[in-house]
Amino acid sequence: MAGKTIDSTIAGQIGFSPAYNNYITVTDLGGITSSGEALSGTGTLVNDGFISGNSPQALVISTGVVTNQSGGRILDGGYDAVVLGGTPLTNSGVISGGANGIFLSGGASVVNLAGGTISGGAAGIYGSGAITNAGTIAAVGTAKDAVTFRHGLNDLLTVDPGAAFIGTVDGGNTIGAAVASTLIFAPGAGLGTFSGLGSRYVNFADISIVLGGGWYAAGNDTLAAGQKLAAAGALNVSGTLTNSGYISEGQGGSVFPKAGSSMRVP
Repeated sequence: MAGKTIDSTIAGQIGFSPAYNNYITVTDLGGITSSGEALSGTGTLVNDGFISGNSPQALVISTGVVTNQSGGRILDGGYDAVVLGGTPLTNSGVISGGANGIFLSGGASVVNLAGGTISGGAAGIYGSGAITNAGTIAAVGTAKDAVTFRHGLNDLLTVDPGAAFIGTVDGGNTIGAAVASTLIFAPGAGLGTFSGLGSRYVNFADISIVLGGGWYAAGNDTLAAGQKLAAAGALNVSGTLTNSGYISEGQGGSVFPKAGSSMRVP
């Protein structure tokens, strides 16, 4: 039984249904627009058109799979654009909320591919789960956090070379807390660059440079007491790295300053 294909504009809220295998495809000619929630339920969504709501959320998926393709737009001017419960979402398009671009709960995960943009007036992404970013995650307006993880939970952020964060990236768990958040700098086609450990990237006790990856620490970076940085790949310090924590090199890993840079131990 085929899923439901939307190739024109539908006004009002719709939901997933067993009648079409809980599978909805919104084509580049289609869209769902609502003064409240536009789409909710449990199922699989592939969006290459637009889904637009205006409080409380444009899209609510309790369980299922969401793919927002490069032409897809999921927008909510009043509150969260997307609420995920235990659901994986892959984004190549645009997701933007008046509050949060995406609200994560129940172990949900987000993969923001190169070219994808997620933004919100409170945070780009808020909640608990796993995030991989190769695109752009942004705080807009008066918001300061691109990503805000909730405290008390083991959260994971993976950064691919070329990723951009506009705003602070907050792991949610203070250094030394019983629960730790993890920040991973992943390998890619080329070298990556980050800056702002301790200022832009905060509250991540465990930081890793993955085997096969190469990254430049290009700004003023700080490891606080209780923070650990494990370099299984190559970390090139081209700015200043002040270390009060612990840095380890795995087999095949390296940490070294470039000319004109410095590493300091207070």
